[in-house]
Amino acid sequence: MSDFNDELNADLKFSDDPDYPNIKKMQENDLKKYNYNEVYLELITQLKHILKKDPYEIFGENELIRHIYGWRGDLNGCRDSLIAMLEWRQTAKPETYNFEKDFAIYQNINFKNLLQVCCQDVYGRPILKFSPSFLNPKIISIELLTNYLVYVLEIACNQMSSFIDKYILFVDLSNVGYSNVSTEHLNSINQFTRRYYVERLAKIYIINKGFFFSMLWGIVSKFLDERVTRKLVVVDKSHKSSLEYILGENYPLVGINL
Repeated sequence: MSDFNDELNADLKFSDDPDYPNIKKMQENDLKKYNYNEVYLELITQLKHILKKDPYEIFGENELIRHIYGWRGDLNGCRDSLIAMLEWRQTAKPETYNFEKDFAIYQNINFKNLLQVCCQDVYGRPILKFSPSFLNPKIISIELLTNYLVYVLEIACNQMSSFIDKYILFVDLSNVGYSNVSTEHLNSINQFTRRYYVERLAKIYIINKGFFFSMLWGIVSKFLDERVTRKLVVVDKSHKSSLEYILGENYPLVGINL
């Protein structure tokens, strides 16, 4: 009952907000709007055959729908992605992973400043803040960074309201230098999240870009696909009012300097 009330209250609260319909969870009826309905039904049939079980019981409706969107109607890619994600979750058990023990082992690494769930926006979407200036690729291996990323993403997913299934990422480029940039790390993380957290990312906001941004973008943009770059916003003063609305009282917590 509380999930239904949360969604009802959100619908009432944001009824006049033109952006809100695009922020809510995707529903099965939306598939018809994007002409994915036949693909979706075929996906369900294939998964039933492969899993020998109702896929709704394993993945849930919104997980299935997000994957269809994420794969832009590519039936084979979507099916293989869901199976790979299921196998990974059954093996890695990310929902039970506790990174706290690694905090003690790696006392010289400031993980929480590197990446954290710092607050929620006005819609209830978790806000993740990534500060690459705390990334030292010589000390933080790809495996260690991936483990911590999973830990943070699972926290974010668990915090989502019943009517929300995406998070917002703020990338703070304050004090970033060449020593913080690793194409291997970034590419690995990009591929990992695309495979196991399909369509979880709503927006990427680049904040406090400084003079280093143009050089950094020349490196990073080479391995980002169109689905990611379309979600990317390089923040300047023209975005202040919209960000103040989206973040509400949590605006100061993100640390945007304009």
